[in-house]
Amino acid sequence: MRYPTAYKTLCDFFPLPLNQWLELESEVGERQLHKGEWLLQPGERPTMAYQVCDGLCRSYYLSHEGKEFTKHFHGPGELLAPLAELITGEPSRGYIQAVTPARVLTLPYLSLTRRYQGDRCWLELGRRLAEHIFLQKEVREFELLQLNAEQRYGRYLERFSELVEQTPQYMIASYLGITPVALSRLISRRKNALQAGTDPR
Repeated sequence: MRYPTAYKTLCDFFPLPLNQWLELESEVGERQLHKGEWLLQPGERPTMAYQVCDGLCRSYYLSHEGKEFTKHFHGPGELLAPLAELITGEPSRGYIQAVTPARVLTLPYLSLTRRYQGDRCWLELGRRLAEHIFLQKEVREFELLQLNAEQRYGRYLERFSELVEQTPQYMIASYLGITPVALSRLISRRKNALQAGTDPR
């Protein structure tokens, strides 16, 4: 087995039989990404799903005015796929970029979906992956609509504490939905609160 970590990740969703994984594994590839390198850009038609092995990637959009809106950060072990475009076959409307040097596994999306017609384990795995993506989307929407900036930043730190120092503040700000200036003030307030021994939230 070349990619035991990827197999374990899928088994966390559904106990995929080893023989089924070994058939799929032959189609799994690997890419090394430089900092700032893109996996996907607008206008390209995506064909791959990914798993981040090392480093940090992000999905983001760029407005006509040149303003970035970071949709998600993707750390080690996380699955990453431009699902809407993979389903519809339409060109990408956003970017997937390596925030730090990163290593990702690649899997042709059709290699996964064509197995849905075979062993039922693949259909169940696909259902659970879709549920996972839906829940991620729900959590993201809840954070943006119901939490304040300090709370959203706290959750970001919980998820990406090991990589936060390598992430430019303007990217973090675009993920939180605030300006870089507002983020700088938030970080300063949080630092002062921690030094004073009070709750930074």
